[in-house]
Amino acid sequence: MAKLFGRVPLPMTNTNSLQPLNILTCIFNRNYVRPQLKDVAFNAARQMNERYPGTVINYLDASFPFINRFPLFPHLSHNDGKKLDFAFCYIDSKTSQSTNSTPSPIGYGVSEMPRPDEINTAALCSQQGYWQYSMVMKIVSQKQSEFFV
Repeated sequence: MAKLFGRVPLPMTNTNSLQPLNILTCIFNRNYVRPQLKDVAFNAARQMNERYPGTVINYLDASFPFINRFPLFPHLSHNDGKKLDFAFCYIDSKTSQSTNSTPSPIGYGVSEMPRPDEINTAALCSQQGYWQYSMVMKIVSQKQSEFFV
């Protein structure tokens, strides 16, 4: 069905240094993109792995396999197969080595608070009615972040 809507699935396991951070992304059909975006994702993963051997790019949400303008909550703009979230790459604070792990098992919800001289975009979004973007921070433990830089 996805092909009819111009979408293809991203890999379910590590393929050419690209993988979902969490298999639930695939189980819930949140891993569909347009073929051009899939090529871009594989190219980015290849380049990262060439520059930093052993690096795996963990992807997060993409789109559903069907119907343009069908929103992927909370990513309302992820409705056309042209958007894909990547997880940040981290350094383990104890070993100072890069890691393919992330502080959050779903890739979202763990974040640093802004410095005094930075704009608090999470607060701005909440003030504008976009409550869904900071909702995950209240659910996911923030303690894991102390192990990553």
